[in-house]
Order: sequence, then structure tokens, then C-alpha cells
Amino acid sequence: MEETKKKKSTKYDDLEFTELVKTVTKEFGETSEPICNGVKGWQRETKFYINSYNKVSVLTPLGDSIQLKDPLDISNFWKYLDKNRHRIGEIIDYSKELTLEEINRRYIDLDIYLNNTKLTVRKIEKFESEVRIILKNNNTGNLVAISRGKNNTILDLKECENILLNLRI
Repeated sequence: MEETKKKKSTKYDDLEFTELVKTVTKEFGETSEPICNGVKGWQRETKFYINSYNKVSVLTPLGDSIQLKDPLDISNFWKYLDKNRHRIGEIIDYSKELTLEEINRRYIDLDIYLNNTKLTVRKIEKFESEVRIILKNNNTGNLVAISRGKNNTILDLKECENILLNLRI
């Protein structure tokens, strides 16, 4: 299998962690635009913002705006953002119909843990009448498909999305 895509670079890639936090806080605090959604540990539709007090806040799918106060929640958000810098400023529209193109747009470059190994989603491709997930092993650089034993795991689009959301870092 050949690699289909390099992880997209962003203006945040070269920032140290503390600079990332300062930069995102300043930029998104000034605009009140959402930073991202789809953060592990939260409903996928929950949007993260910097509020007028320069604090991390969320807008839940029910429309509730909540400033994060638990240091663990705040820390987990920044750690997620640090590992997923390509998601800064990107809001996924989960109401869109789930097509092969849409699922690739949502999950290409997603880092996951599977069998104690960090992998990155490289491509979700049509296989027979469903799809299979192609991953890059971050230690070896090898591309592999999610499988059970020696057989490729073939999924419908919804199963594919659920697996990726559950395995994300």
C-alpha cells in the first residue's frame, strides 16, 4: 500500500506547547470563532471556544454554553489540541450525510491507539460493498489495514466512524 497523503501542515506546527496555548487563546479569543469540535471525551458535536474572559468554554449540542473549570478537563482539551493541531479552526458538520468522501475529510490524519500502537488514519477506501481503514504505523512508517486476524475488517460507514471515534487519542 502506498501512502496517500502527508499530514497537512499548519501555522501552529512549530509552536512549543505554551506558545500554542497563548496563540490559540489570543486568536480565538479575539474572534469568538470555534476552535474545533470532535474532541475525545466530549460529544462529537460539542464546540470549543475561548470566551471573553480568555477561558476555554464549550457550546454543547443542546446549546448550553459552559466555561470549563475542572483543571483536568482544561488540560485534556489542550493536550488533545496539541496532538491534533491540524484540527485548529476546523469544525466538522456531523449533520452532513456520511459518504466515503465525507468520512475521509473528517478522519484523515486522525491519530488513534490500537493494540498499544499509535497509528494515523491515512485513507478510508471502498472495499467490496463497504469500506476499510488504512492506517500508518507511526513507529515503522508501514501502512496497514484494520483487520481481525488475517482478514481485513470491512465496515459500513457508520461502523467505521464509531470505531475511529472510540479509538482516537
